[in-house]
Amino acid sequence: MLLGQAFTALWVETTIVKSENNTAEEKAKKRVNAAYYELGCSINALRNKSGVGHGKPFISSITDEEAKAATESMGIIAEYLLAKLKGFNNNNNNNNKLY
Repeated sequence: MLLGQAFTALWVETTIVKSENNTAEEKAKKRVNAAYYELGCSINALRNKSGVGHGKPFISSITDEEAKAATESMGIIAEYLLAKLKGFNNNNNNNNKLY
């Protein structure tokens, strides 16, 4: 839920909506944004169902490779959203800043 709120607050696509008015570049950017969102949601589901999220009292079935990929992927998504936030705040007047 928080991931979706972050994407929405920054006007970043969470789904791919087909539009004839978009250029090939715009379509590609929207696909990347939606893929970031889907990746983040998938990692969250993996953590909650197979990992040790929420203090589950069992050993995780996630491999070291999966854990590393998930951690690095969430880092990439977080870095992207923070860069978007910085750009959002730099392009708006002080009254419209998110923080």
